[in-house]
Amino acid sequence: MKKRAFVLIQLFFLLPAIIFAQESINNFTIGGVQKLNLKRNALYLNINGEFPQFIKVYNSKLNTMVDFPETNVTTEAYLNAYAQYGFSNKLNFFIDIPFKWLNHYNPNINQENKGFGDIEFGASWQAVGSSLSEKTLGLRLSVTAPVGEHSNLSPFELPLGEGVWQITAAAAGMIPVNSFSVVYFLDYTLRTKNSADINLGDQVAGMVAAEKELNTDWGNFSLESGFELSNYFDNSLNGTNLPNSSEFAAHIFGGIGYYYRSNLRFSFTMPFTVYKIDGWLTDYSAILKIEYSLDIKN
Repeated sequence: MKKRAFVLIQLFFLLPAIIFAQESINNFTIGGVQKLNLKRNALYLNINGEFPQFIKVYNSKLNTMVDFPETNVTTEAYLNAYAQYGFSNKLNFFIDIPFKWLNHYNPNINQENKGFGDIEFGASWQAVGSSLSEKTLGLRLSVTAPVGEHSNLSPFELPLGEGVWQITAAAAGMIPVNSFSVVYFLDYTLRTKNSADINLGDQVAGMVAAEKELNTDWGNFSLESGFELSNYFDNSLNGTNLPNSSEFAAHIFGGIGYYYRSNLRFSFTMPFTVYKIDGWLTDYSAILKIEYSLDIKN
């Protein structure tokens, strides 16, 4: 009887380890770049909140960026839930679900809205590399569904989504260099027509960053800094480009992450938009993130 009880107690404490063995989250940088696909049956979860602050805004009448008016108040917050599952070592599936709180006030009107934005889902294929000690390259293909509220809005409501289907092809990976790694991504997004028959311009973006893992007496940390360039091409209507509808931007960012456990990481990242359309230092954000990973064994 005592022996049976002892075995049951052992099974009780070993069960979580049998079902949910730890899986490292080093496959992702704190900035969100995937360096390597998850192994088979691994699950990665990421919840992050972003809080932007605006220094300059675009003035459509003057066709230029201007200082943010003192009479205006803009409050925006984004909560994103991301999950990725390792169907195999080569093939992963992922989904990204955003939730938005928006409030734009000026002396003429107060506009606000909250709810889910457009949801992205897709797959990632590991083309090069099988460990974080070597060069890696992953290819991603995703579809963004226009589920965010966009049409039939009142003058007091802000859109939560683009209102169009989007298809994104991307490449991302890493190159080990001595004591740190160079990480990168490049993507192209094809955007379709919205409810007003306007063909939204496609987007292209690329990023390069340096990442370093630190093991200290105070714990284990991730450091990352880099820059990103992005461009939205002109929108068009009936084959004619709409004036002043393109948008080029350059961003720099830095961040730090802390490993509470090998499969649980907290991080803080701050991106700055150093150039947008024709303005310098237009906005910045604070991003708080919690990442968790586990290995679901059969």
